[in-house]
Parts: sequence; C-alpha cells; structure tokens
Amino acid sequence: MLDPYSKNLTVVDFRISISDAKPKSPYHKVYDRRIEFQQWLLRKNKLSVDNTGYFLYCIVDRNKKDFQNKIEFSTTLMEYEGNDFWIEPVLHDIKSILENDRIPVSSPKCEYCRYSNNLANVI
Repeated sequence: MLDPYSKNLTVVDFRISISDAKPKSPYHKVYDRRIEFQQWLLRKNKLSVDNTGYFLYCIVDRNKKDFQNKIEFSTTLMEYEGNDFWIEPVLHDIKSILENDRIPVSSPKCEYCRYSNNLANVI
C-alpha cells in the first residue's frame, strides 16, 4: 500500500485461515520474516518503505449451516514492526554455504537439522 501523506510503501501480508489469527503460533515467525524480506526487497529497489507492516487475516466462518456456493470471512488486521537487519548476513551465509564444496555440519540448535536427522532415523 502507498501512504498518500508520507509516500512510503507499507507491506501488507494477506493470510487466509480456518482458525482465529494466532500471532504467537510457531508459523508466525516465518510470516514476520516474510514481511521483513519484502520490506528489504522494496528498499533494495530504492523505494521508501515504512517499518510498520500489517497482516490481514481473513478467517473462514465455519459456523455457517449452508455453504450455498459462498464462503464468508471475518477479518483481523494486525500491525507488525519489521526489522530487516538479519537479511544481508543470512544471504552472505547462504552464498558462502552454496559456494563451499563441503556440506555444513548439522547443529542441534537448528530446527531444520533436527527435522532432517529425525526423518533419517525414521526412514
């Protein structure tokens, strides 16, 4: 969105859900980072971007008795203060890993490493 007064862009992320908006869910950190990455990309394209972004949750009303070919939603708008300080160091790390001939050692602190190790144990 474009703020007509400041001329800054504001990132709005639309979420459709069948349950109430839960900003502290395990998935929400990924959503936060997505807004921050979008803010960073816009800034890298020399655009003025507000640090405040928004999540617009569209929540399906599952209490309707009849579907009648339409889905009804309630909406919740949640403000989020983005901070993209982490992006460039992470991109540099990713580039370094991709250019390296060695596979990085897994870490017990890394949720993706734990998932991969647990999956390997199941298979």
